[in-house]
Amino acid sequence: MTDSKIKILIVDDDDDDRSLVRNILARAGSPFLPICAESLSDGIAACDHDHIAVVLLDLMLVETQGLETVKRFRAAVSGIPIIVLSGLADEQIALKAVEHGAQDYLSKDDVNYQIASRCIHYAIQRQDLQSQLMRVALTDPVTSLPNRTKLNEELAAAMTKAGRDANYCFAIAFIDLDDFKVVNDIYGHSTGDRLLSDFAGRLQRSLGTYDSVARFGGDEFVVLLSDVGGNKDFSAFLSKLEIETSKPFIVDGRDHHITTSIGLVLYDNEYNSPGEMLRDADTAMYQSKRDRKAGYRWYCRSMRDEAVTRLGMESQLRAALEKEQFSLHYQPIVDLSTEKVVRFEALLRWNSPIRGNVPPAQFIPLAEASGMIVPIGSWVLRAACLQLAEWQQRFGESLKIAINVSPTQLSDNGFTADVFDAIYRSRVNTDCVELEVTESTVMKNPIKARSALTELSTAGVRISIDDFGTGYSSLAQLYEYNYDTLKIDRSFVASMLRDGHDFVKAILALAFAMELDVVAEGVECAEQASRLRELGCHFGQGYLFGKPMNSDDVEEYLASQLARNCDYATS
Repeated sequence: MTDSKIKILIVDDDDDDRSLVRNILARAGSPFLPICAESLSDGIAACDHDHIAVVLLDLMLVETQGLETVKRFRAAVSGIPIIVLSGLADEQIALKAVEHGAQDYLSKDDVNYQIASRCIHYAIQRQDLQSQLMRVALTDPVTSLPNRTKLNEELAAAMTKAGRDANYCFAIAFIDLDDFKVVNDIYGHSTGDRLLSDFAGRLQRSLGTYDSVARFGGDEFVVLLSDVGGNKDFSAFLSKLEIETSKPFIVDGRDHHITTSIGLVLYDNEYNSPGEMLRDADTAMYQSKRDRKAGYRWYCRSMRDEAVTRLGMESQLRAALEKEQFSLHYQPIVDLSTEKVVRFEALLRWNSPIRGNVPPAQFIPLAEASGMIVPIGSWVLRAACLQLAEWQQRFGESLKIAINVSPTQLSDNGFTADVFDAIYRSRVNTDCVELEVTESTVMKNPIKARSALTELSTAGVRISIDDFGTGYSSLAQLYEYNYDTLKIDRSFVASMLRDGHDFVKAILALAFAMELDVVAEGVECAEQASRLRELGCHFGQGYLFGKPMNSDDVEEYLASQLARNCDYATS
């Protein structure tokens, strides 16, 4: 019977307190099996072999006291929820302990079986959800490979090891699939995702024993070639990969032939961060892409010339705002229960007279890095709100607009003033404007983000968390920032039919509990929409409902909706 009980570790050096809690948990019919430890070190040791479900940790031990107790225990033991036992009349330290990794706290003066049981079950459930979110946060859902966040962790660890061990050396290979966009454009993202998954499997089969691989994003992958000793190590990997990719990729009965461009960079002690190595490997990859015959290129310092080109684009980007080369496209977001359009997401486009239509993925990071995103973002806010005002007059005041906000914008001192100015100029209601931020955007400068978003939310502006689940998702962050809407990243929607909808269902359950609206991104087929509708998802966005359109096409789109008796004014 004891094997089926939930093991609860009580760490307390006071015999009476330890016995009190143990007797409460061990009462007849209890599902708990209390295990006792008299010291922090004994408690840590017990977690190594006793399959502990929850730790009840006294803050005032002989060997360590206060917050240091939680910090030391959490540093030694991860993945097991901690409930702090407090005997203090002032519970401020216990509350701070929760901020430092404890799930909850119990006051010894008031504890009884009902309170303890509820607290333990809640801690287990919350830890399970946090663990699930963390696994997803570090895993790419399309390929099941580690994602960019996990890659950065592994690179940082490798750099630390190389800094300590002069005999250890490693390299990274930045891999891009050539012309992969054509596959997505012709056959759709579903086919593209399956091809990416197949490629990931072949890439893994090309690795050495101690190598690792991650999906960097889009059609880009990064391999960490560990403990290399010379060019032969790289040659072995490249030869295996060439063999694997020489065979066609078969998706939906079609053969797809994929080639790659690879940039290689060897670690040296001049690199201070994973980002610097990735930057140089990416530069080498683009050099390889320009020279299709090479297949791969080693990074060399002469490639710094790439920075000159980057500066040229930055100069053109600065002129683009003044010369009105920017425009907005709009993608509809629909109510899944009625398929009525409820709002549009404004998407920035740049039509350069020199470069043509520049993909946002190319110029937005540059605008972000150069600070140009602040004036560009101000223009987007004004243009989008003015356009919304015009559409509301013609098609009904229930229409809303969603606008993306970058980390640099959110950190800018004038950001909230820009938002209010755009709303004032257009005379739209504040609750018709929704600002979309990502988890990483908020975490870039959490103090300023909290201040700005709180001010805007208090004024009625809606706040949406975009790409939920792709970064370090935190329940505390959801509560702290008072979001109105949660957007499920398209990668989870894309994998839902293939891998099941458990995670989407978990996100929806969390959102419903917090009374958040939910938008599923990347809805491309009726089956996805139907499944989301069954799960209770409120809104959908994706090619099934409409691609990003210019303002003229949006007006035709809305007019056709009205012609089908869609009454926007009363929706």
